[in-house]
Amino acid sequence: MKHVKTIITFLILFTMAVPAMSQSIESAMSAAKSEGKKVLIIFYSHNDSWSQKLEKEVLTYQAALAEMSKFVVVKMDGDSESKFQYGGKSINAKELSGMFSVTGYPSFVFMNPDGSAISFKYNGETVTSLSGYLDAADFVEMLKYFLANKQTDTDLSTMFGN
Repeated sequence: MKHVKTIITFLILFTMAVPAMSQSIESAMSAAKSEGKKVLIIFYSHNDSWSQKLEKEVLTYQAALAEMSKFVVVKMDGDSESKFQYGGKSINAKELSGMFSVTGYPSFVFMNPDGSAISFKYNGETVTSLSGYLDAADFVEMLKYFLANKQTDTDLSTMFGN
């Protein structure tokens, strides 16, 4: 019985540590505004091996979970054609990813609590999304970069270890 209680306690604590990953952009924007948090949109594809690797190896990493809890996180299947409301328009994930110049999966887009996209420098270019797989350490560095507002004066590419 003691082991069962330990397992239940662990599962409860683990569940609490995992950030809510909203599938609704509308609810995410509302939560971001009310909580004063930035939004992280993770565009992925079920058919993409790098998206699957990110899901299994990075989004379950404890340090990544801790940093992600400081954001409102939205995971969007970039291949989905299901419509939702964004900016007063009915659009789908493909159209939204196009608005942020997403070029592949997985991709990461950051937004301010007011819903505005965060532009940043990457390899000297100003962009609104970062496409490509990041290992857990680089993913955590990226999250810390945006939490510290380093996009105002530091190129994101200089933050990665590899």
